[in-house]
Amino acid sequence: MAGDVAPPALNSQDELFVAGWVRTKPFQIWLGDGQNAAGDLVYSLGKSEMSFQLAIASSDKSVTGELAIYSSSLSRSVAIVELNGKSIGRVDLSNGYKYSGLADGDRLRFVSVPEPATFRLMGIAGIACLGAIRCSTIHCSVRNNVALRCRPLLPC
Repeated sequence: MAGDVAPPALNSQDELFVAGWVRTKPFQIWLGDGQNAAGDLVYSLGKSEMSFQLAIASSDKSVTGELAIYSSSLSRSVAIVELNGKSIGRVDLSNGYKYSGLADGDRLRFVSVPEPATFRLMGIAGIACLGAIRCSTIHCSVRNNVALRCRPLLPC
């Protein structure tokens, strides 16, 4: 009856008991030297944010952890990194990321940076706008990515 057991899958949100270290496909957490600490890691892997909160279960609460991100669940690869609610940087997660020094009670959060606003002409209004003005420089009023009114910035 080979194949009756489904392969293990990581939940998008959960809590893991970490006895030294844990390696999953999207991330790894390493506590201390991998043998001298244990803790609980609460994680959430969403499309707009990922978060990791560590609670050291060992008697020595000064032990820190290293969190490595291998694959991101975020909708964009660029993210703002926050530690305990304070921004500590902006990173591109497409090549992975490591944070050393995750301490007892720390919460590391990655928030997806929205795509920059782009100017797109869509729909019938956009086609009419482009057809009516034969200038290289135009200004269009846009609502919900649809051009409403176009006029030349410079006389044609």
